[in-house]
Parts: sequence; structure tokens; C-alpha cells
Amino acid sequence: MGSYIRGFFQKRRELPSSDEPRLESLFIDKNLIIEIITGGQYCESRSKAILIKKNSETKLNAVIKLCQRSYDADRFEQQLNERDILCSLDTHPNIVSLIGVVPSRLVFTKDGTSNLKNFRKWTILEHVDGENLSIYLRDRWADLQNLIVYSPVTGYADYPPCKTNELKRVKMSDNLNSLCTIDLIAFAYQIANGMKYLASVKCVHRDLCLSNILLTKNKTIRIIDFQLAKKIEDDDCYRYSKTNLRREWVRWLCTAPETFQNSTSDEKSDVWSFAVCLYELFSLGRQPNIEWNAKFIVLNRGGRFREPENCPPQIYNFMLKCWELDPEKRPTFSECFDFFCTYINNYDIQIKKRIDEKLKADLEKQENEKKWARGRSA
Repeated sequence: MGSYIRGFFQKRRELPSSDEPRLESLFIDKNLIIEIITGGQYCESRSKAILIKKNSETKLNAVIKLCQRSYDADRFEQQLNERDILCSLDTHPNIVSLIGVVPSRLVFTKDGTSNLKNFRKWTILEHVDGENLSIYLRDRWADLQNLIVYSPVTGYADYPPCKTNELKRVKMSDNLNSLCTIDLIAFAYQIANGMKYLASVKCVHRDLCLSNILLTKNKTIRIIDFQLAKKIEDDDCYRYSKTNLRREWVRWLCTAPETFQNSTSDEKSDVWSFAVCLYELFSLGRQPNIEWNAKFIVLNRGGRFREPENCPPQIYNFMLKCWELDPEKRPTFSECFDFFCTYINNYDIQIKKRIDEKLKADLEKQENEKKWARGRSA
């Protein structure tokens, strides 16, 4: 038992002193009180909280990331990694916003009790008022308005109609109870937008899936969960050690083949995961029904996941490009973004403008929340 405890503390990662000035600029205002709200939709490492300014009526809903299982060295390491990654990113409307870092302070619970604990380096994230995209789509699959135009097969009366690349024209709604094909395409556009930014700063997410994407009440999205993310050098990739590959839980269905075969991850492996996200999107939250061992057999023989029923053919053909076995043949996230940008513009340029207006408003909101929490605004 003693050797296990010694091993844990040797393995436990502490913050280098050189990181202190950088983190200090992200500390929240010393006049803020944090009221932790227990329970709710958050898991054990994520708690909803309310930030309250002393001698003021102003409040802000937020999420605190913590590691309650402090004896879990791997979990602790991943939490610190997520904090470091988020600290290195600029504000982006499709990436969850880091509001600030918590120095040691008095923390109040919902029932009014308080305890002085060492909460140094906790991270405070923006509170996204919706659920994850996978749950949202599964709960509303019966309500989808499929806009794909079908055409009959000439000369074959018994054959079902075929999909075309044409979509019926509708007005896009910000109401979460309304869901149509163009909403799914707008979600894809925003995911590509967020991942394009991450690729530009040489950040590999390594855990991209619909359950790690949150939906706001006005149908914008936030990419979350950077515990497995890594920064890489130019023209390089992240290489797993055998120990890391065993201990880091990965979603085998969303993970590119080269990650398992060569223990590497880079932008192109995230592009593979992005295509699986597209499959989930147009399957309304359902994943490909394929076993672990069958995945590589199917892929190596040239097979691919089947075209989802609600997916326009042009988008499925783009998904196939993202699933090329040779990573060099896959598009970049810049190309993924351009594809969906063009697709929406061709459908209705006003819808594209509306999405960008919402993202601009979200970006301003994120910036204001940071300034407020860090004591840089009235």
C-alpha cells in the first residue's frame, strides 16, 4: 500500500513555476464568491456553479471542472492537461470558453455552508444552457423535417425513389423544438469552424464526437472536453507511448485507423472523427452498427459506413473523403469548413448570414463573461 501511495505522488504532475505568471493573468476576481450547486446534468468532474460579486447583485452561471477522485493519477493528469490546453486557446464561439482559473479561496455550497479548501487551479468554464448534441438528436429523431428531394427511378416502378442533392426550401428556426436537414448541416458547419481553429493553433482534440459537443438554446454549438487534447509541432503528430495508449480511454468507432496501427494522432485523424460526427448527425445520434473487430476488416477491404437515411448524397461523398485510409488524401479542416460554407451559401445565403450573426453575438458574450469574472469590467 505504501509503495502505491509513493508511486501516485511521484506520478502526480505539479505545475511548473514558470507557468505561474501565465496562469495568474487568468485568475478570477478576488471579489467573486463561488456557490457550487450539487447534482444536475453534470458528471462528477464537472459541477454547475454561480459566480457572485461581493456587494453586488450581479451573478453568472458557470461550470467548474474538478477532479473529485484525487487518488486517480491518470484522471488528475488529464484534468491538468485540459486546463493547460484551454489556457492556451483564444476565445472562439464554437469552443467552450475558459472564464478563468480559481486561486485558493472560500467556496460556498448551495446550503450556505463554507469550507476553506485548496481549489487552486480549478478551471471555470462558460455554462452552456443545452444538452449534448447526441442526446438532443436522439430525443427528436421523430420530429425531423427531411428536406431531401427524391426522384423516381425511371423504368423501374417497383424501386423506391432515389435521393437527389436538392433540398426543399424552408426558413430556418432558432427554436430547439424545430429540427430539419438544414439544421444538421448548420451543426456540421459549426463543428468544422471550431475544428478549423484548433487545427490552426496545432491542437489535436483526439476525442471528437457528438457527446462532446454542447448545443445552446439558439442552436449554436460548443466543442468541449479537452482532457485528451494535445498541442503538436509543425508538420508533426502526437505519438502515443504504449502505456498512454493502454491507459487513455479512446472511442474506437470515432478513432482513425492510424491511431491504433501507428499510435499517432494529428489533424487528419481528427478529420476522420469529424466524419463519424457527420454520420451521427445525419443518423440523428445513432452510431454505425459495427463491431470492433469488423471495423478494420471492412475498412481494409474498401468498405465504409453506410449512407445515413437523412444525409444528402453530396455530403456523404464528402464523408467518404474524410474516411480515406491514407491520411494524406483526407481534406484539412479548412477544406471541411469551406465545403459546408459553400453548401449553406448555395442553399440560402441568408441562413449563412444568420448563423454567423449568432456566432458573433456568442463571441461577444464569451468575452464579456471573461472580463466580468476577471475583474476587468464594471
